[in-house]
Amino acid sequence: MVSNRQQLRAVAGIVLLAALLGGALLGLLGGRDRPPAVVRFSAEEVRELWLGYGEAELQLQREDGTWWVLRPEPRRPARGDRVMAALSELSAARRARTVTAQAPERSERYGLDQANRLTLRVRLRDGTAHELTLGSDAEEGTYYREPEGEGGALSDRALRRLLPDELAHYLERRVFPEGIEPGRIRRLQVDAPGDRYELQYERFESWLAPERELQPHAPEVRVMLAALDRLNGDDLRNVGELQLDDPDARVSAVSDTGRRYELELHILDHDVWAVGRGPGSLPGGFASRLHPDDVVRVLRPLRDLAGVP
Repeated sequence: MVSNRQQLRAVAGIVLLAALLGGALLGLLGGRDRPPAVVRFSAEEVRELWLGYGEAELQLQREDGTWWVLRPEPRRPARGDRVMAALSELSAARRARTVTAQAPERSERYGLDQANRLTLRVRLRDGTAHELTLGSDAEEGTYYREPEGEGGALSDRALRRLLPDELAHYLERRVFPEGIEPGRIRRLQVDAPGDRYELQYERFESWLAPERELQPHAPEVRVMLAALDRLNGDDLRNVGELQLDDPDARVSAVSDTGRRYELELHILDHDVWAVGRGPGSLPGGFASRLHPDDVVRVLRPLRDLAGVP
């Protein structure tokens, strides 16, 4: 005859077994429904990081817990906490959805074309290597492509923005990396050796130049703002190394939200170096060398904008 104690033990065993089976089943179902990870490694496993953007490249290596920038030279320490935070966020990212099964004809649309893509390669401590191609950021995340696949996918977080500023600037060398959103600029001031003026957005895409007889043409102003937004340098240096004095020219832009962006231009040994101020600008310690043609586009005199021969 079965005692009450034995009955209780049997019931408890059945309940425990059911709980274990239920947990395992939920785990299997949850794992099956959970979106796949964008990358399959942890930040702690990474020992080398290589980033390529067009012809620019950046190489970092971790030695005894310290991150170093090996390329571009000279060798120098990197902000290890920022690098590890970016890698941790990257390893936590998951695929939101597949956007196309065949990406070549839509590469430009998703920023996966040669001109815009950011290539990321990592080498782990066991020697294995992984590669990922990042395209444009979207509202939900970032378009990306795995090396073996031809299609593109969308992550659940903005992966390009994870890159620490000081590393992103070495790659893209943008004066205003986040963009100045030309359509939202409401005031523009130019202070250059040859001309000094201020423009104000009125309405219906029209611009005014207060206290000046010449009035600019809206299409010409848009071209100038677009040139300012896409301003890239071909080199990046520490401001202390260049020993920059007061700027030789200055361009200021104010958005409809009140955000102010400022571009300081310095002429040094026949080169023009730019220092950005404001949200998304180059960090205070860096200057970007500009191509002369780009300088001409963003320092257009008011007579030119007004179409005066």
